Amino acid sequence: MYSDDWLQDQGMIQLPQVGTLLDLIPRRHDLGQSVVCRPDETLAQVYQRMRQFDVSQLPVLADETVVGIIDEWDLLLSVHGEPENFQQKVSQTMSSEVKTLQPDAGLQDLLQVFNDGYVALVVDRSHYLGLITQADLLAFWRRQPR
Repeated sequence: MYSDDWLQDQGMIQLPQVGTLLDLIPRRHDLGQSVVCRPDETLAQVYQRMRQFDVSQLPVLADETVVGIIDEWDLLLSVHGEPENFQQKVSQTMSSEVKTLQPDAGLQDLLQVFNDGYVALVVDRSHYLGLITQADLLAFWRRQPR
């Protein structure tokens, strides 16, 4: 009746805690839960995926390696009232300036990424594991025992 993702979002089920940034990632790529895109996809495909999964940004992966990130602002700037621009490739629009952290990075490292205006992309030996937003950190803290 309810999906595991929804139950996890509501704090009704939790993945085993490992004591690293992996605990803050709501949709782990290594567990097949994340939503990503490729640089050769069109903006129309990416926009549809963002709506389907109710996300505002997607990591861009090429052969399981992070090559960028695309968000709603990137789409707005690229399309800018010209519907034919939805046929542009992600590679033409994405931001290739990303901030990555290793799973064992500290909370201060994560907060610095947020302070710099980025989301944190967690990678281990160049393999993408997931992303963490400010909202994800707040949700994690909210779920902690009182």
